[in-house]
Amino acid sequence: MTQSTQQIDPFIEESVTSDIAHTSILGIDLVAVFASLYRNRFWMLLILALTLISGIALTLLSTPIYRAVASVQINQESEKVLGTESKQDFVSLQDADRFLQTQLDILRSRTIAIAVATDMKLFNNDDFLAAMGESPVTNGGPNQTINEARREQVIQLLRDNLSLELPLDSRVVQIGFESSDPRLAARITNSVANSFVQANLQRGFNSSSYARDFLREQLEAAQIRLEKSDRAAVDYARRTNIVDTSGGGNDQTRPKSSLTIDSLIELNQKLAVAVAARIEAESRWARARAVPALDLPQVQDNQAIQRLVQQQAELEALYQEEGERRKAEYPSMRRAEARINQLRKEINSIASSIRQGIRSEYEIALGVERSLRQQVNNFRQQSQEEQTDSIQLSILQREADTNRQQYEFLLKRYNELTAEAGVQSNNLSVLDRAIPPSEPISPNVALNLASALALGLFLAISFAIIRDSIFRMIRTPDDIVRTLGLPVLGTLPDGGSALEVREVLNDRKSEFTEAINSTRTALLLATRTGLPKSIAFTSTQPGEGKSTTCFALAYSLARAGKNVLIIDADLRRPNQHNIAGIGNSKGFSELLASGINLSEAIRKDSASGIDFITAGEIPPNPSELFDSEGIRQVVEECQKAYDCVILDCPPVLGIADAIVSASAVEGVIYVAESGRNNTRGAIISLQRLKGSGAHVIGAIMTRFVAESTGYGNAYAYSYNYSKS
Repeated sequence: MTQSTQQIDPFIEESVTSDIAHTSILGIDLVAVFASLYRNRFWMLLILALTLISGIALTLLSTPIYRAVASVQINQESEKVLGTESKQDFVSLQDADRFLQTQLDILRSRTIAIAVATDMKLFNNDDFLAAMGESPVTNGGPNQTINEARREQVIQLLRDNLSLELPLDSRVVQIGFESSDPRLAARITNSVANSFVQANLQRGFNSSSYARDFLREQLEAAQIRLEKSDRAAVDYARRTNIVDTSGGGNDQTRPKSSLTIDSLIELNQKLAVAVAARIEAESRWARARAVPALDLPQVQDNQAIQRLVQQQAELEALYQEEGERRKAEYPSMRRAEARINQLRKEINSIASSIRQGIRSEYEIALGVERSLRQQVNNFRQQSQEEQTDSIQLSILQREADTNRQQYEFLLKRYNELTAEAGVQSNNLSVLDRAIPPSEPISPNVALNLASALALGLFLAISFAIIRDSIFRMIRTPDDIVRTLGLPVLGTLPDGGSALEVREVLNDRKSEFTEAINSTRTALLLATRTGLPKSIAFTSTQPGEGKSTTCFALAYSLARAGKNVLIIDADLRRPNQHNIAGIGNSKGFSELLASGINLSEAIRKDSASGIDFITAGEIPPNPSELFDSEGIRQVVEECQKAYDCVILDCPPVLGIADAIVSASAVEGVIYVAESGRNNTRGAIISLQRLKGSGAHVIGAIMTRFVAESTGYGNAYAYSYNYSKS
């Protein structure tokens, strides 16, 4: 068997094209996208090649960049060296993520950058700027000297090229620095790590300086009081010739005292304790009074304060996030701001209450001291007659002992703070120091090529989609159905030139012949009454195969036993006489001008079995001959003798001839060449036809090659069938 072809039924074709149009995911027509990419494949390959070449050139021309890395371990709690250091990490243990983020912010701070630049003497180092690919600034900015501008340039370079990485579930931060000089990158990285550790130590030392200064003042005052009390006891003993052999409180030589004296002794002991308590409370109050309430350890350790601070931070974060989308006057923004202010008031209120509590403790201790002193004075007055010189000496000795205890307590605490400051316990430790890297991190050939490939694909696909979106063409039968809303009567391949079409039609199994036969079948079923008595063929532009389609369809109808007449109504570029191979005298133009009668205008073609009315002589102004009533009379007269009268009309756009002719027939067939017309021109053509009252039966697509449109897999089966 020989290879043969077949055209599918138009109604089946319309269903198929509808299915193709709806092959989509998330509203994206995948078939249309693939077709667009296929049609623009050469442009896309060119764009992709240019992008890859640019990526390769950029990679080869880029300066190698090296990154040195050091690692530092960050512990939330410092190591206790002496065992006397206070635990100050309770809050951070409750908020580990924020603590670690704070440490990263410290690493990125200007303070660390300045410390590194100072340590490495980078502020006046041109080699550093050259290694970083920068030129020294030549002038300062507003209110800035050249030296200040250069300092800012160095600081900014250090901060911009510093990278920090802190993996999840880890306390080891990776400190990296990038430079074209690997040795410089390693030196700066190590300097950053060292400066970070030193800055942490310095902050710890500075935090204890206030307490040491306060204790030093209290220690000096206690020493003066102790000296005075010791001197007073010695002077009194010398004056009264009393020798104290009690050893500081266990005086067995003292005479037995009365109940009043015993009570006085007991009250003096309590007074000593009260004085110590008052001094301690006074010390705490002095520290609390010197710093903001929110900075007090008692405030920071308070659970209610922690809870409110956390709520405030969360609300402020939400307020900041909402502030990017809404104005401050928005009701929810106002409520959030009011709640934040309320939390601040509550925090300040609780902090003030805690501070007031510290003050109350001091006032209570002072009140107890004053009360005891008053009681001692009262008992002293009562026991004046009972007291002897030894009692007075005992009082002086006890006062000296009290001052000594206070002095020793303050001296011990001062020594502890001094030792802690000297030890400088630290929660940071350098694990790995940076070494000069051997391999650059940039340019990364694989990454650059992958990025160039991804960018090229994006640009190529975008170009294809944008190009097809701007130049929207009618390429497939589905485009006609979807865009123009017309049923597709037939889809014709290229039948060759006007002189070749007759030879192609003589081959009954040619692809073109089968397509015409399928179109003929669709035309016979196009209306309820069957084949229209009169049909006008038109198109948007000239040269779309309209005349060839007219002849081919008439030839197919003639083979089916229909009596068909073709009227060449294109008085500007007539072509039917060329296809039929007959003369072009005494045709449609003379018929409209009433120069001849109908029988004189009709010419018979025995080879095809079709009758013709050729265009005739081309008039100087064809538009003057076109009159809808005159054409209608000619068509009606022809319909009496023929089963179907076919008018080969000129294109719609630019001239009105087709509009007039279309209004005089029963139906109009719109001919569109695949890939020739944009959708806007086709829509305008149909609007003009329908505006004149023409009845558009359907459309025929000519010169359709499925593979060239990118729909080869979807439409190829429409034309080929295997031999058996």
